Amino acid sequence: MPQPGLPSNVKTVVVKLFDGGITKPKRILAELRRLDIQEPTYSQLRNFLKYRKTKQLPSIVSLGQLAELCDALKQQESLDAPFVVATEFDVKGEELAFRFFMSTPRLLALAGRAESLQADATYKLIWEGNRNTK
Repeated sequence: MPQPGLPSNVKTVVVKLFDGGITKPKRILAELRRLDIQEPTYSQLRNFLKYRKTKQLPSIVSLGQLAELCDALKQQESLDAPFVVATEFDVKGEELAFRFFMSTPRLLALAGRAESLQADATYKLIWEGNRNTK
């Protein structure tokens, strides 16, 4: 039975591979095999990568950071790649609202030819570990 977690020497190599651009678990396992390094199970590796990714993210994203990210995502890369169509800041008294609209070029083209359109958005707000819904 495999031990929980990755040994520290394997973690080091996995981090170097990931930072070097090899991000898919199957590709990382193939590289570990090629380097003759102890191979973890697929689920161990996937869990390690998921945990590492969540630990690297900041706990709070500022409005400025969100606006910068939206600006960076305004370029259309392919027909099915999402991009930011528009952003809007709205100030009402003490409240500041930031809205952004995302779509894909293909969906926008289909919407332009449609007779009717139904839109739906589902979101979950997680703020510093507390789940708040409006």
